[in-house]
Amino acid sequence: MEFKITIDGKRHKFCGYPDEATMKEAKNNIEALIEAKQEEKTPETSVRKWRDELAKSNFKHHYNRLVELGLAEALVKPGTLGELITIFMEADADTIKPQTISNRQCCCNALCDFFGAKKPVTSIKLKDAKDLWQYMKKRYRRGTYERQIKTVKQIFNVAIEEKWISENPITLMMRKQKLKSTNSVNKDREATITRKMADKVMDACPNAYWRLIFALARYGGIRIPSELFYLKWSDILWEHGKIRISIPKKTGKDEELVTRYLPIFPELKKPLEEYFESLPEGSPDLLFPEIGEGKNLRTELTRIILHAGLTPWEKLFINLRSTRASELMKEHPQYLVCKWMGHTSAVFLKHYAQDTDEDYIQASYLSSPAPHSSPSPAKPTPASPEGQKEGTVKGTLRLLQGFPFISKLLQLNSQDPVFTDSVQEKESPQNFLLKLWLRNKFRKEKKMDWKEISPYISVIAEVLVFTGLLYWVCMFYLLGHVRHIRFMISS
Repeated sequence: MEFKITIDGKRHKFCGYPDEATMKEAKNNIEALIEAKQEEKTPETSVRKWRDELAKSNFKHHYNRLVELGLAEALVKPGTLGELITIFMEADADTIKPQTISNRQCCCNALCDFFGAKKPVTSIKLKDAKDLWQYMKKRYRRGTYERQIKTVKQIFNVAIEEKWISENPITLMMRKQKLKSTNSVNKDREATITRKMADKVMDACPNAYWRLIFALARYGGIRIPSELFYLKWSDILWEHGKIRISIPKKTGKDEELVTRYLPIFPELKKPLEEYFESLPEGSPDLLFPEIGEGKNLRTELTRIILHAGLTPWEKLFINLRSTRASELMKEHPQYLVCKWMGHTSAVFLKHYAQDTDEDYIQASYLSSPAPHSSPSPAKPTPASPEGQKEGTVKGTLRLLQGFPFISKLLQLNSQDPVFTDSVQEKESPQNFLLKLWLRNKFRKEKKMDWKEISPYISVIAEVLVFTGLLYWVCMFYLLGHVRHIRFMISS
């Protein structure tokens, strides 16, 4: 049950009471607290006792509402936004990846830039949440600000757990704006790196080290830099023709080693051999020991792409991976490609699937035979008589196999010379069917099996009888209706 009270010209709703008596008691006490605050008096003892018991009861969220309205003191004094961010960052620092911590820190920095680290958490309301949303939309791309707003929502959920606030302003804003918490994909940032472009970049690489990195990204489709960092020479299984990719993933406080296998594609064999030969003796087992998990490889790759005479594309390594995944999906079964690349079919369709101009050309009339290849309305060149007759009888047979009567007719004539000669000579379907029908109509050595035709005749007879009966019923009804109209007119 619920009720509403006006405080400072604004209507506030209190809900969640189990019965009417509890609701009336709460309403009377809240009105007494409002009156005492307006008159700057101390509330009565019974009212103060009710308020103190409310803080210890199961209705602590109602007490937090009184705190927000200034009718009660907070049990735990709410802190500032900077203090809330500190609690949030320290909460599960041991159970998440370093990259996740870095992403969260970027979001917290943006939050402090907008509100200020000293802003009280209780002073952030719905309007502030809307302003933050607009600020992030102007500052980031869509996919980024949607992820950032999710993190901000998690931060204010911590404030609710700490009992600093009773409702998350970000959740309220998303409900009011009818926003959905989705991970959208910006298709405008997609780029297909063709083999011709990849060859130019490979030629522009300064050494075997960078040629292997680019080959693993473009033709191996591995994740850069996370999977590159853990790759070892002992994972290159030459005798089996595959690469073992093992990367630790955190599940709570524990780490689990996730392993998958990738074929040594022909495009990877030469770069792997060149890089192996270029290493001195006594090199470590890691292929790239100097690459840290958070190392930035984008800057050097951008220089190499510019040196190759190309324009750097967005999402350098992700587009390399998505291009390779789309290539493999056209050549191999879907389950194999997903197993090699380490993602599900749904993830591939949402994040990695690419379509190229060649795909549309192959599926369009441009790749069809000559009579259909020109979009011009001009009359096409007639084909040769042999080309017109080719395959006509066989196609007709496939079409007529679904009819039981025709199927029986074809079965009876399967060994007939007339039948076999018509197929071999590629006769037209009209002449073939006419010859087949006349052959069966006047043949004496084999008669048609009328037992198989009788069910169809009985069905046709029943339909005709039913149609006749329906016709006469309608006629009698109309005659009676006309007589009734005439009687009405005459009367």
